[in-house]
Amino acid sequence: MVLKTTNKLASVFARDHVNLTANGSIAIYIALKALDLMPQSSIMMPSICCPSVLSAIHLAGHKPIIADIDPVTFATERKQAELAYTPDCKVIIAVHAYGRPCDILDLCQFCKEKGVVLIEDACLGYGNYIGHQPIGSFGDISILSFGYDKPLSCDGGGGLMTNDDKLATRFTQLLAQNPILSMLPKTQELLVEKLPLLPEYVQARIANSKRYYAEIVAKNISCPEPVWGYWRLPVLAKINRDKIVKTAAMNDL
Repeated sequence: MVLKTTNKLASVFARDHVNLTANGSIAIYIALKALDLMPQSSIMMPSICCPSVLSAIHLAGHKPIIADIDPVTFATERKQAELAYTPDCKVIIAVHAYGRPCDILDLCQFCKEKGVVLIEDACLGYGNYIGHQPIGSFGDISILSFGYDKPLSCDGGGGLMTNDDKLATRFTQLLAQNPILSMLPKTQELLVEKLPLLPEYVQARIANSKRYYAEIVAKNISCPEPVWGYWRLPVLAKINRDKIVKTAAMNDL
């Protein structure tokens, strides 16, 4: 089952190597451990993303560099990465915020210029494409999650993908040393069953985002383009944020 699952994921995401993990957070942890960095190395991450990214950095024995986000894409783009970059930065974790692709190609170029490893956190964005290239196929390493309400919800599980033979071997070694960090067989079965439905799920999310964003008419609210398969529907309050949050809570929103 493992080989069947990894082969299917490799085909969908145009990757040479795929390892199956217990979840997306563990995938980031394994990726960082496989790089054999010095303890307390600096890892750049966005200021707005899943807290599991920060947890994985700490679990791997490193320290975060918190980068700002772009107000349009809600992701750390090259401009923000340049401002946050320090000479001791070893890895940049690029997150496709809420499912909207960041400018990953620009970040790839920035990382090459600085000699920094790029980890593409595709957990919320896979199923979308940049040109003809699937999200999850960029960077030195890419991460997937199949937990609750992800593009494919399989009750858990994650993926760790690369085209680097040596990194893939290291991933396999680390997971063999810690079998509890690997994806459960029942999760693999569910993933193989759901994987062909990914394009359908993404189109449903796009339709939902168009429908909901069409109802938001407040001038002090900024919404991203409703053309992506969003994991959640992000909005940016330009003013009166606390009032908006309080009103939403009162109306059970």
